[in-house]
Amino acid sequence: MKLGDIMKIVSFTKVNKVDSILKASASIKFADGRVIHDVRILEGDNGLFISFKDEQMTNCSKKLLNEIEEIMFDEYDKEVIEDRD
Repeated sequence: MKLGDIMKIVSFTKVNKVDSILKASASIKFADGRVIHDVRILEGDNGLFISFKDEQMTNCSKKLLNEIEEIMFDEYDKEVIEDRD
């Protein structure tokens, strides 16, 4: 099963402020209809990482978190490349 069959990004906003630790924010919709809002890409001392609002993802598997991270970073990379063009 592909990631697109399990979940997809339904909105994505890249932040263009150079001095902001917030780099992007998104909403992700799962195949069962659930939507997670305000999934963020932040930049810390060790690079980019994913953050979730409150306790949205406390009971999910490491595999699911890795898959969310993968689609978020893929979308972010696409946005960065489009900005360069």
